[in-house]
Amino acid sequence: MSPKRSKKLSVKGTRKEEEKAMFKKEIGARIRQVRNMLGYTQEKMVDFFECGRANYSRIEKGEVFPNPTMLKALNKKFKVSLPWLICNKGQMLERKTRKSPDVDIECLEETEIRELFLYMDTVPMVKHAVLGFFLEYKGKNKRLIEPLLKQRQLKG
Repeated sequence: MSPKRSKKLSVKGTRKEEEKAMFKKEIGARIRQVRNMLGYTQEKMVDFFECGRANYSRIEKGEVFPNPTMLKALNKKFKVSLPWLICNKGQMLERKTRKSPDVDIECLEETEIRELFLYMDTVPMVKHAVLGFFLEYKGKNKRLIEPLLKQRQLKG
């Protein structure tokens, strides 16, 4: 093999290795993002995955890939979207398709609304769940919501 051809193969191999390393770091960063959103420590994640502390730390640092069982567990237990986790496509959490409870907004007391905002500010998972529900509800009920908003704007 000529020296030129050898050098080209070496550069291609290096590029693939760099891409693989970057991919591991990105997945590790997203797993760390999930852990932080949940408010979990690394120790709690280690207990959840039943893996070693050093191994979990290496996953978050992007030194090794998480195994498929870990990815499946994140999806099943916490509804983490696998396309987001692996490819950074879509939202972090899968949207639930449950029917929303009928709540008369007019009956909510000011203290309950303040409490909701406090929880949303304090617990990231609550904020994410409420925003996810809101976006889903808004999308499904656009015809109902828009006339009500227009009425309110005319009154205000």
